[in-house]
Amino acid sequence: MIEYLLSGLEDDNRWVRIMAAEMLGTIGDPCTAGYLKPLLAEHDRDMRIVAARSLAMIRSPGAIFPLSLVDNCGDCMIRLVASEALERLKAQKEVARHL
Repeated sequence: MIEYLLSGLEDDNRWVRIMAAEMLGTIGDPCTAGYLKPLLAEHDRDMRIVAARSLAMIRSPGAIFPLSLVDNCGDCMIRLVASEALERLKAQKEVARHL
């Protein structure tokens, strides 16, 4: 899964890149920090915010960002798709644990 998300960081579609960066943060694997750090210098403001959030989640699970950095996109399609993908991943892990 991580390799797939890392490849998404290089996609031409900005939403694919943003979702991949966000999901990497949610997964929280410290080995992905090196891939997320360069995104802090991206031209795209949304990408910079997501990269910073993801890095914060990796360093401190459950970290809360200042309201000035919130992008007010709680119901955006990207978040809904990412949330659904993470729920599926959790369900697959749960099924695999019971096998």
